[in-house]
Amino acid sequence: MNARFVTTVVIGVLACASAVQADTVCQKCEYIPNGRYLGRHVAGDRSTFQHSDIFADYGAVSGFDDLWVFDLDEQAVFEFSAKMQGMFRFGVTLHFDQGSQCFSDGRCIVIFDPVTPLSFSGDIAHPNLNSGITTGRFVLRIPGDGWISDGLPIAERASYSATITFKPLRYPRPK
Repeated sequence: MNARFVTTVVIGVLACASAVQADTVCQKCEYIPNGRYLGRHVAGDRSTFQHSDIFADYGAVSGFDDLWVFDLDEQAVFEFSAKMQGMFRFGVTLHFDQGSQCFSDGRCIVIFDPVTPLSFSGDIAHPNLNSGITTGRFVLRIPGDGWISDGLPIAERASYSATITFKPLRYPRPK
């Protein structure tokens, strides 16, 4: 049997096996004040998460700053999308983690550099983020402004739900 053919078959089988393992790592995970761990991901995985009662966690303040931590074990294209309710502004930035500690109950002590994001969404009406990232631990920062159009602080109805998806990197075929 040709050695080149065997190598191609093995690579193809490994790629299929990796796709089969893709999963929803964290489903409808609720925010925990000071930081929440979303789990360990590979290309093909996704997580859905939410902060369903911002008012209960922060009170009637003008803004909030949620931190979500995740690990990526394989290079991928990172995609973020969210739906918000009861807030005027909403953003998202992605940062390298700098030593966060996460515990089995999902709580995290988050350590990152807030000044230098890897990427960010400038569209506050439709916060979406799409970025190719390498392996490692990352912090997803979601700041929001509760001052809605009627000039009131965070409303009791303020919430958001979001999805992160890790798509496999696609390399162009050689010509």
